[in-house]
Amino acid sequence: MVWEQNIHNVVMVTQCVEKGRVKCDHYWPFDQDPLYYGDLIVQMLSESVLPEWTIREFRICCEQQLSFIRLVRQFHYTVWPDHGVPESTQSLIQFVRTVRDYVNRTPGSGPTVVHCSAGVGRTGTFIVLDRVLQQLDTRDTADIYGVVFDLRLHRSHMVQTEGQYLYLHQCIRDVLRARKLRSEQESLVHPILRM
Repeated sequence: MVWEQNIHNVVMVTQCVEKGRVKCDHYWPFDQDPLYYGDLIVQMLSESVLPEWTIREFRICCEQQLSFIRLVRQFHYTVWPDHGVPESTQSLIQFVRTVRDYVNRTPGSGPTVVHCSAGVGRTGTFIVLDRVLQQLDTRDTADIYGVVFDLRLHRSHMVQTEGQYLYLHQCIRDVLRARKLRSEQESLVHPILRM
C-alpha cells in the first residue's frame, strides 16, 4: 500500500505491545539492516527518539528498480494508552502540528497513513484533531461533531470512546485559550510600542 499509493508519511498512535498484548506488528527494521517484504526493500535511515514520540525515516525501493528510491517518514506517538487518552492535551496538539507541518512540506506525496491497533479510536481522534486544527487555522471555526460525523460516514466507530470525544473538546479548548492569551499579550505590547 505504501509503495502503490505513493505514501511518504505514516503516523502510528499505538505501541506494538500494550498490557502484554500484541497490538501491532513491528513492521520496520530494528536497525540499519534492510528488511525484505516480497520485492520491496525497507531500510531505516534515521531514528529520533523524543520523550513522547519517535520519528523514523526509511528508504524503500523495489528489487526490480533499485535506482527508484522513496523516502518514508514514520511519526510514532508513544504515550497514548489503549482505549484512553494522553495525559496532557499539549502533547498531542504539538504532535499533530509537527506531523501536519511535515506533511505540508512534502507536496506531491500520496495520502498520509494513520494507524493504531484497531484503526478507529486513537486513529480517529488523531485525524479529527488534525482536521479541526486546520479548520481553526483556515476558517477560524471548529466543528468537532461535524468532523467526527463525516469520518463515521466512511469508517464506523471513528473516535471510539466518549473519553476520546471529550478529549478532543479539551484539546480545542486549550488551543483557543492559548490563542486568546497570545492575543491579549500582543495587545498589551502594541500600545507601548506606539508611544
